Amino acid sequence: MVEMPPWPDPHGVLKLVLGDLGAARIVGPRTPPDFLNAGFPVISTRVIGGSADKVTATPRVSILDYAETYDASRDLGYAICQRLLPGGLRTSAGVIDRCEVEVLPIEVVYPDSDVRVHSAVYRLSFRR
Repeated sequence: MVEMPPWPDPHGVLKLVLGDLGAARIVGPRTPPDFLNAGFPVISTRVIGGSADKVTATPRVSILDYAETYDASRDLGYAICQRLLPGGLRTSAGVIDRCEVEVLPIEVVYPDSDVRVHSAVYRLSFRR
C-alpha cells in the first residue's frame, strides 16, 4: 500500500490567508482561556468536522472573530468571508481550492458584554 502525503493543516493555511485582516491575531484550536487579554481583533479557527476521499479533504471550519464593537466584529466577519470565497488561495502551507459558506457571519452572545463576536461556518477544499 502506498502512503499518501497528508492534506494541508487548515489552521496553518487560514493563519496565512487571514493574517493581514485588520491587524487581527489568529488563534487556533488550542486557544488559552485568556486569549483576549492581549487586545482586539482576534480571529479563532476550529475544525468542526468534514469529509475526505483519496485526493480531497473538505474540512468544515468554524471561524469566530472577536472585537470591541458590533460594527468592528461584523466588518471583520464579512472581510473573512470575502477573502475566502474566491478559493484558489495559495500559501506556503497549502492551497484552498474551493470555499463554500454554510453559515454567513452572525452575531453570537459572549459572556463579557464588552466583547462582540461573529461566527461563520465554511467548507474548505484542500488537495494533497
